[in-house]
Amino acid sequence: MNRQSGDISASVRQKLLNISRAKHQEHQLTLTQYAIERLLFRLSVSQHKEQFVLKGAVLFSIWSEQRRRPTQDVDMLGWGDASISRLDQEFRVVCGLDVEDDGLSFLADT
Repeated sequence: MNRQSGDISASVRQKLLNISRAKHQEHQLTLTQYAIERLLFRLSVSQHKEQFVLKGAVLFSIWSEQRRRPTQDVDMLGWGDASISRLDQEFRVVCGLDVEDDGLSFLADT
């Protein structure tokens, strides 16, 4: 991680901490929601974006401003081969995309 990236990560972390405090929300939940949003962003700009549809609690949180049960996962419906190897390969691509620095690095090999 270069110095600039570290500065961005620290800045994002502080902003998320401020959001957690303002919403009186557990900070871990805020971090998880941010990571989910940024993963979905990466998917949305990837070559695989047409192969998945968002569903579940994350989708409802986008549609409604009503507070719902916090979620810590993402539900998606996919098309095509549902094998682990295909999904592994596609999400390695998604995680490895070069996007504007958002303070996160998704480790595709984990």
